[in-house]
Amino acid sequence: MNWELRSRERPDRDRQPRTTMLWRAALQDAPYFGRGSHWTTSEDSARGFQRWLEETSSVRRVIYRAEVRLTDVFEAPSGVLLDPSEVTKCAAWAWPEGYRWLAFYEAGAWDTRLAKQYVYLGREPVTAVPARAPAG
Repeated sequence: MNWELRSRERPDRDRQPRTTMLWRAALQDAPYFGRGSHWTTSEDSARGFQRWLEETSSVRRVIYRAEVRLTDVFEAPSGVLLDPSEVTKCAAWAWPEGYRWLAFYEAGAWDTRLAKQYVYLGREPVTAVPARAPAG
């Protein structure tokens, strides 16, 4: 399945970029928001991932949020679920082609619901801030 290598469609550069809130579980002491960082559109999914990571590791993680303008997005075809190695291959292909984001759907081991995911491929780190803890 090499759909990502066959697809040479470029994003519609005339279309207005959309602003989206993205979420990421990252290390508390040294968060990374640069090329290759993985983001989700679902705060619940990010928090579930954080809990799952903290069950398997003693390293503390924090949820960060970033309001980003999504431009130059390479989207996996609808209905195609990517495993981690395919995400890596797609990112390795999309980045030199000039895409800033790779978008796909994933249901992780921590959550069986599908959530839209993004891998950042840009040069400058994403500007993010710690998210507030959920009320409750």
